[in-house]
Amino acid sequence: MNSIKIATRDEIFLIDLRLVAYFKADGHYTNVCFLSGSKLFVPCGLSKILEKIVAINEMHGKYVLMGRSLLVNRTEICCLNPIKEIVLIHGNNGQMLSIHVPKSVLRKIMPDF
Repeated sequence: MNSIKIATRDEIFLIDLRLVAYFKADGHYTNVCFLSGSKLFVPCGLSKILEKIVAINEMHGKYVLMGRSLLVNRTEICCLNPIKEIVLIHGNNGQMLSIHVPKSVLRKIMPDF
């Protein structure tokens, strides 16, 4: 199982984790950015999404928490640059997705790579 389900009273979101570049918290909501560059806004906090990913043992190690508001697909990262404060991710069709991450957070997680 490589997907998570987020259900509300009126909607159900099915998110295939293999297609996600990163999750970014936005209050009690989360922006999901896919490798294709498309985005989805879900009515669920990042902590709840992280719980669902941890429950899927095979997917847990494939995501890295960067600070409190960003969960990144570790397998698609191609560059961590603390000087420029960016993380580059391989997107679909050769495109690169750039995410701003504070220098202190990048320096803290770089030894894990």
